[in-house]
Amino acid sequence: MTRAGRALVALTVAFALAGCGGGDDAGHADTALAADADTAPAEDVGPTALLPDATPEDGVVALMDPTRAGGLFAGPVPAAELWRDGHADVAAWPNPDGNDYVAGLLAMVRARDDGFPLTAGIFFPLSGAIDAGALPDVATSVTAASPVLLLAVDADAPDFGDLLPLTADFHADAGPFGAPNLLTLLPLQGRPLTANTRYAAVVRRRLGDTRGAWLGRGAVLADLLAGRPVAGLDAAARADYDDALRAVVMAGVPADDIAAITVFRTGDPAAELDAFVADARARALVPTPGPLTLAEAHDDFCVFTADLAFTTYQHGAPPYAGDFTAGGAWQRDADGAPEPFGQEPSRLVVTIPRGAAPAAGFPPMVFIRTGAGGDRPLVDRGVRDANGQVITPATGPGLELARAGWAGIMVDGPHGGPRNVSRGDEQFLMFNITNPWAMRDNVRESALELALMADVVAALRLDASACEGSGADVGFDMGHLAVMGHSMGGWLAPMVLAAEPRFRAAVLSGAGGSWIANVVYKQRPVPPKPFAEAVLGYDDREVHPHDPALTLLQWAVEAADPAVYAARANAHPGHVLMEQGIVDTYILPPIANTTSLSLGLDLAGDELDTRDDPRLAGMRPLGELLGLAGRAAIPLPASGNATGAGGEALTRIIVQHPEDGVEDGHEVIFQTAAPKREYRCFLAAFAAGDTPTVPAGDASAPCP
Repeated sequence: MTRAGRALVALTVAFALAGCGGGDDAGHADTALAADADTAPAEDVGPTALLPDATPEDGVVALMDPTRAGGLFAGPVPAAELWRDGHADVAAWPNPDGNDYVAGLLAMVRARDDGFPLTAGIFFPLSGAIDAGALPDVATSVTAASPVLLLAVDADAPDFGDLLPLTADFHADAGPFGAPNLLTLLPLQGRPLTANTRYAAVVRRRLGDTRGAWLGRGAVLADLLAGRPVAGLDAAARADYDDALRAVVMAGVPADDIAAITVFRTGDPAAELDAFVADARARALVPTPGPLTLAEAHDDFCVFTADLAFTTYQHGAPPYAGDFTAGGAWQRDADGAPEPFGQEPSRLVVTIPRGAAPAAGFPPMVFIRTGAGGDRPLVDRGVRDANGQVITPATGPGLELARAGWAGIMVDGPHGGPRNVSRGDEQFLMFNITNPWAMRDNVRESALELALMADVVAALRLDASACEGSGADVGFDMGHLAVMGHSMGGWLAPMVLAAEPRFRAAVLSGAGGSWIANVVYKQRPVPPKPFAEAVLGYDDREVHPHDPALTLLQWAVEAADPAVYAARANAHPGHVLMEQGIVDTYILPPIANTTSLSLGLDLAGDELDTRDDPRLAGMRPLGELLGLAGRAAIPLPASGNATGAGGEALTRIIVQHPEDGVEDGHEVIFQTAAPKREYRCFLAAFAAGDTPTVPAGDASAPCP
């Protein structure tokens, strides 16, 4: 840290510590954030006793009893003192009527041994009502004016020194699974916290009560500020709070302006996928396909098929129908090692362009079958008519890939094709909301198998001589491996990118994330919100994003949320093209934005989610959020808008397209010409060794 930087931090802290007067507005002007705070270690700042003479102050106070003698919500949640014996102690989470679903979610939360969640709510119970109108919007939440703050405590965290975007809400009656007068802070969905990092959430006294008076200060907070002992905090938890208070003061918050604080360490929900992928490779469980044989030939491409089988880690009998006891979860053995369970049959479908392969082989696109619709969407998912029937056979993505010089490769994932033993609707079998253990691990098992497809493709050789004009020994160019996913496949693709760095490009469509956002906003194929309200027993209340029950769901199945994998995916970034239909009622903007933001995509071309459409009412468009992820709106054509870790130019964008008037906007990548041209051109340039360009203009024009 520079001498000038140290002086600035010292000056900031001096002003913060000087603000030690009474609880009125006098002497409490906003303090700007220290410009060099991101380079300063928290331990550089002052003694533990930030306010040596701190005493309780009258007014509405935040409850902060670390002993939790009055129940779980006798203090903030999450909190350092709630991490006990390697797990979150949520045994006292309110469940007054013994709701079985909530009890099941709590069991899943207690089973997590990695840390607190990256994407769930942070709760502050208060002694009375506050001025909810003073709570910040998401843009204000990252400014020094915000009365509630979320920031990293650890100086080596990538987001140390930043105020993190959040949404805030207050409910005098937070429902049966919360507490009275509950203030909730929710990290902006799509901006997850960093794994294995300590964070502090803070409520400032200036937030005010319903009369406009500053909030008071409770006895426990007074003792923390004064450096006095606090019952219920062991040495480690107390050190966490002391570090958090110093970080908050360093951020420019006067110590006398703190009404409440909690500190907690996040887990790493993405780590287990890495461990299971590594285990599958160590056990030599990568599947070996049988002989590929010609299934059909078309003007531009040929289709080859083979059988193979995946060893699965999900325990129990598919489709895991029923409640939390119906199986479907990954398990570990007595030594803590991932435990395989059995084998399931699958099919391999390969499409190749007609003609000779390049010397390095055809660039391979692993096309995710799940979510794309139909039995062979790689081949068959072409434009559909108003009755849902494909107009022209064999006009699926395999055709577009062939026209760009690419091979397509697809396998049946969990609950797909021969693995769908119940013959039920695959989308509901995958999103098995009645059995969240299976829902979580349907997703992770799919991502694991798709990551292993990199090994399958690397070893794959094809005698394509039966396809006229093709060679007898065709291989695949692993230097240009890509993945493509639609809908559920778009959900899976970021997880695949995180688990397998050999994927260097991705095409996403109908993609989104966040279990919270899905429950609240999703409309098709069926809206889950009424189901959630029924399961929770909400006869006269609505589920909302800050609902404690939704935080339990997010916490329990967070390991199957693509946003928590983005940091890994972005650590070895490639090119990303995401196509979004407007209006996509399967993946409305609050759901889609989580993927755009977490992957750090710019919005290229026309912004369509700003239009006046009742289906978009009350939804914040992506353009208003891009700055919170360090991204921007840019024009088309677009190329090289991002920079990789090695300084390489990367194309990483999202493009919005209007629906075609026949099918929902969710299907634009299949129904309309413009996104097809965009991904053809994107892939052709990538395969040629160029930085991909996503073009503008006539959808029927050749690539530039």
